[in-house]
Amino acid sequence: MLLPRRVEEVVISVPHRVYDSVVKALAESGLLHVEKPPRELGNGVDRSLVQAFNAATEKVSKLESFFRAIDLEPRLVRGIEVRVNRWVDAVGDVSKEYSDVEREFEAGVSEIADLEARLQELQAIRAILESIKHVDADIRKVSTQLKHVAFAVGFAPVEAAARLGELASKHGVVVAVDEVSAREVLVAVAGVPARVHSAVGDLRRLGWSPLRLPEGIPGNPAKAYAEVSEALRKIIDRIETIKENLRSISDRLAEYYTKVYVLREALKIIANTARTKTMAVIRGYVDVRDRRRLERILRDATGGAYLALSLGVRRAEEKVPSKVDIPGFLKPFQRVLELYGHPDPNEIVPTVFMAVTIPVIFGLMFPDAGHGLLVLAFAYFYMMKRSRDWGILGAILGIAGIVGGILAAEFFGPLGGKPLVEMWKALGFETPPLSSPLHAAAEGEEELVSLLVYRSIGISLWVGAFMLFFGTLLGVVDAFLKREIDEAVGVKIPKFIFFASATTPFLLSLDPHVAGGVLNEAIFGPRETLLSKLVFYGAITGLVWLLLGEPIIGLARGHGAHFGTAFMEAFETILMVMGNIPSFLRIMGLSLAHSGLMMGFTIMSEPLLEGGPALFIAGLVVYVIGNLLTAALEGIIAFAHNLRLHFYEWFSKFYSGTGIPFVPVRVPEGVRIVLAA
Repeated sequence: MLLPRRVEEVVISVPHRVYDSVVKALAESGLLHVEKPPRELGNGVDRSLVQAFNAATEKVSKLESFFRAIDLEPRLVRGIEVRVNRWVDAVGDVSKEYSDVEREFEAGVSEIADLEARLQELQAIRAILESIKHVDADIRKVSTQLKHVAFAVGFAPVEAAARLGELASKHGVVVAVDEVSAREVLVAVAGVPARVHSAVGDLRRLGWSPLRLPEGIPGNPAKAYAEVSEALRKIIDRIETIKENLRSISDRLAEYYTKVYVLREALKIIANTARTKTMAVIRGYVDVRDRRRLERILRDATGGAYLALSLGVRRAEEKVPSKVDIPGFLKPFQRVLELYGHPDPNEIVPTVFMAVTIPVIFGLMFPDAGHGLLVLAFAYFYMMKRSRDWGILGAILGIAGIVGGILAAEFFGPLGGKPLVEMWKALGFETPPLSSPLHAAAEGEEELVSLLVYRSIGISLWVGAFMLFFGTLLGVVDAFLKREIDEAVGVKIPKFIFFASATTPFLLSLDPHVAGGVLNEAIFGPRETLLSKLVFYGAITGLVWLLLGEPIIGLARGHGAHFGTAFMEAFETILMVMGNIPSFLRIMGLSLAHSGLMMGFTIMSEPLLEGGPALFIAGLVVYVIGNLLTAALEGIIAFAHNLRLHFYEWFSKFYSGTGIPFVPVRVPEGVRIVLAA
């Protein structure tokens, strides 16, 4: 789980007469990661079978696009049979069997694509009309029917409004202004054509751009907006109707997809098989634990007429794929890791650590129990239907938000969190453990504000110090696992010592004043405490080691002393320490942003909620909308920054993610390949 499984390279040779049985057995076993045949046998590959594999791959991609077009994840069906007469014709045979399904999906998906293109066009038009939909006059008709008066309408930056009066006097035109947003005003100019023309020239220099209503819609903005909105509604309804119709036959699409997928997997073996006059040669990788099982499968499929040669667990010719065994409950976090890259064969797999750090950091950034419930509901009712792994991850993050909200005493903002505040006080706490300083400021408790600010800073810096300390330590371990001894001794160990020296004060104290005091004493003196001495001499040791380690090793190996490289390594390490630790303050920043947004909506809502029925309903609407906006916006931002802290601040210390995944040929469980007699 912490390290990829060891895989060994194997070359399998079987007679042609049992080859189809071997392909069937290997595909159904899911043991073999297939590679191209040895160079010496490269010319023995059947090109027609390579083309059949490519056709199957394209067909799989096409069917997956059908699933995505109707908002479903591609789905494999268990318990079906895939009959094969000739491998080269197999995909075509299945395509004929499901030609009606493919035709219906092609027509539906094509119509959806056309409708979505039109949808984007109309949305762009509506965005233009949004700010002028209150104008109930035919602009196009006015501009074309007037013979002695010119008329121009357009948008200008709001700061240009102050100069429009001067422009009207200068050119002798009539100028009308209407504010449409905080950044733009609608400007209409009318007058003698020549004067309007010269006025428009000055307007353009102020940032004015003409309003151009697209052809085919009314010249009246109010009517055009209503017409475009109705057209958008009809298109959206039509798209949903098509998707519902296609979803009704998605079971047959899943059968079709499963059969083509199985053929693609089998053809992957066949397309990478080298053939002589009498034998077929297959090359690939297998988990060392599965070697004996592979032998049994080959023996059963061939009656003993096979040769399986092991080439060992490491080969110098090319990179070896790495196989990662992760328990099912960790698969969602493995999906996150794969966004960065696959581990090398001898690299620590950080998935188990991410299963702790990702939820913890998210809960600290997103501390609201009510919003956590919204994320949990979204994961269950929406994400789970589209991707089980991402749905489970969303549910875990929702639970983390709930826990963070309980610790911060927030439940749909501070209004719903008041019972939680009382609970923490009843338990003997002066404030909830993660209480926001904004709450104390709003209550006028100034003496608590600085305490809560320093507590937030301390928690953020402690998390950062732990991850950086642990990450550089894993970097040392990784270097030894990869047998990169020179790298470990010359770079990784001194870098760990330097990071450990810088982060230890934060690890030993949640109080940033205390940790900062230790660092100040270590850097500027007088270094009276043992900890400040350890920090100072540890940092000096790490830097000197970085400056001299690689050059000394280079001289000892006869490669020469690369002082320039060593200096840049030391300089980069200093910059990383100075940048990485403060970067974790984004945990506090996002937590405060979350609380601040809800505090703002609370301040807007509370006076309304205390009024009459109409005001109460208005206040409730404001508060509900505020919660939904905050939960959606902050949920996305918190997850994105969570990934950044892992991918850039943490992984850069130990994880490369440049490995090749071990992808064995595998058919779905319960699916059988039936060969023609």
